[in-house]
Amino acid sequence: MELSKKIGLIALGCAFTLNAHAASPWENRIYVSGGVGYNTFDVDDELEFDTYGLTGKFGIRFTPYLGVETRLAVGVTEDSWTIPDGTTLSGDYKDIDVTHEYSIGQYVVLGYANESSFYPYVSLGYAASGGKLEFNPVTKENRNDEAPKVSESLDDSDFSYAFGFNLVIQQDLAVTAEYISYLDTDDADLNGFSVGLTRQF
Repeated sequence: MELSKKIGLIALGCAFTLNAHAASPWENRIYVSGGVGYNTFDVDDELEFDTYGLTGKFGIRFTPYLGVETRLAVGVTEDSWTIPDGTTLSGDYKDIDVTHEYSIGQYVVLGYANESSFYPYVSLGYAASGGKLEFNPVTKENRNDEAPKVSESLDDSDFSYAFGFNLVIQQDLAVTAEYISYLDTDDADLNGFSVGLTRQF
C-alpha cells in the first residue's frame, strides 16, 4: 500500500474520532458491513493494475473478542496496461485489460473490546479470487491479419488476512476501515483497502 493511502487511513480515523460516541456493546451479535474498496492486482511481479469495487461481509460475534464472518468483494472497474513498443506482443496487441471479478472467503475474527469507541480487529481465513486478463489486438487495415482477442482467467485461492477497525458513530453503527490481502501466490497478488459502514443487530 502506498504511503499516501496509509496516511489517508490514519486521517480518516482521526477525523471520525472527534465525533465518535461511547463504546457500543460488541457482544454476541450478528453484524453486516458494506463499503467501497480500492484493489491492487500484481501479476507475475511484473504488471500492476488498480481497480475499484464493492465489499461486504456478514458475521456473528460469539464474544466481544471472537467471531466468524463471510466476506465478498466484487470489482466494478477495470484497469489497462499499454504494451511497450518493440516487445514480443506489441506487433499484435496494443494493451491488456484486467478485471477483478470476485473474492469470497471465510474468516475467524479476533477483536479487542475496550471502553472507547475504537474497536481494532484482525481477520484470518481462506479466500478464493477470480480475475480476467484481456489482450486487445492492434487494428490493422487487412483485418484477416489481425490477431484474435485473447482472454485469460486468473482464478486461485489462498490464505487471506485483514486488519482494521470499527469506529462507533452511534449505537450499533460504526465506520469501518481496513486493509486486506486476498491472494499472495507465485502468479498473482491481490490486496485491497476499503472503507464502509458496519451495523450490528
